[in-house]
Amino acid sequence: QSTMRKSDPFALEFEYTQAMMAFIVLYDELAQVLLIGLGGGSLSKFCYKHLPQSTITTVEINPEVIAYRQTFCIPANNKRFKIIEADGALFIQDKINRYQALLVDAYDGQGLPSALNNDKFYQDCYQSLCNNGVLVLNLWRKDRQFRHILDKVHRCFDKKTVTIRCQSGNEIVFAFKNPQLPDFDEAWKKALAYQQQTKINFPQFLEEMVLSLKNNWFYTGQQSL
Repeated sequence: QSTMRKSDPFALEFEYTQAMMAFIVLYDELAQVLLIGLGGGSLSKFCYKHLPQSTITTVEINPEVIAYRQTFCIPANNKRFKIIEADGALFIQDKINRYQALLVDAYDGQGLPSALNNDKFYQDCYQSLCNNGVLVLNLWRKDRQFRHILDKVHRCFDKKTVTIRCQSGNEIVFAFKNPQLPDFDEAWKKALAYQQQTKINFPQFLEEMVLSLKNNWFYTGQQSL
């Protein structure tokens, strides 16, 4: 599912992609960001525009998807932006403590590929992240595997997970490796600043993460602002 406004090709049009970017309010620096799944490139382009200090790498297994690169105004490969044709599950196997953020948005016509839905993959995701890194996973609540996937991620990341539920039926999972959260006031100020910059309601997303089901660690005790 991809759409793009020609008047603003770097904007995020879908609620679920906007929600996937909510993690940026928790970080001062994100040196290396990896995305598995290109689609129309909206997440990759957004990261490239709004995270100017970050190196953005996107891995896409399907060359036919990459072939639409110019159609969706995706930048050419350069020093801090690249698209690689590869199997994402294989790509991360030897990447240890490499990324501050790893975004997985890889549903196909049959659902989430089995290579991206198993204990080994989520363990590799964990190993590929730096301390205080985050895995961001787009799930579909009507997927029969939904609860099983949540359980796998929950176990692999020592229960350091929160979610955002989207009206579209998507559920965005944020799984943290040895999290070091900033003060809530600092995160809230970042959310407001990014909201002004992007017109995305990051303060609401931050609140939804705090209110996430079964959350007992992520800014617990915070009141809605």
